[in-house]
Amino acid sequence: MKLRQSICVLTVLTCLIPQTAFAQGAGTTWGITPWIGTAVTSGDVGEAVSSAGFVVESGKINNAPAYGVFGGVRVGGRLMIEALLSFAPSTVLLDTRLEGTGTQLKQGYDLNIVTYGVNLGWAFTSSKTAIVPYLSAGAGGASFSPDDSAAAFATGGESTTDLMINFGGGLEIPIGETVALRLDLRDYIVSTNGEFSLFPSTESTTLNTIVLAAGVTLHTP
Repeated sequence: MKLRQSICVLTVLTCLIPQTAFAQGAGTTWGITPWIGTAVTSGDVGEAVSSAGFVVESGKINNAPAYGVFGGVRVGGRLMIEALLSFAPSTVLLDTRLEGTGTQLKQGYDLNIVTYGVNLGWAFTSSKTAIVPYLSAGAGGASFSPDDSAAAFATGGESTTDLMINFGGGLEIPIGETVALRLDLRDYIVSTNGEFSLFPSTESTTLNTIVLAAGVTLHTP
């Protein structure tokens, strides 16, 4: 269901893109930005009991490196329409205890996070020779894939996809006619509505992932 919601959101956003965005007219440039950064995730999953008899007292997705790409078009030097794709190879740390006992355990497993979506943004200047500040926001999906280790199995870990929204901004610093350094700070928000199967909880969970990234933008003249 969450995957279908993500696809619907992406379809609606795509339909809202002005037709001029796809015309190679004056003031329209295409670009791509591979980037690398760090992802900091906050949000506790609350207490839950797993099928293997472990009580999950708290769970945290650890900070991780992040890799990704922005790609899209800029219309009139200002309107930004971009697709995004990112990957963060993270880990999960769980504080658990055996059900019915006081035995405390710490468990962890690898967790791959893939995020994708479409953003609309606005650049505050159309200059190609000055620093360009911008803001953007959008929606898409976030897929969480744990490894199949004993720890992941014990906590009911399964792959899941949820609706994601994001917003942020940054700076583009020109270093050539068609090359710029891009700095981006973005908040990715995922609401699981109690269906976050990595942690079998009945509580709704909202995860906030702040990604600080730096990349190199290659764009048409």
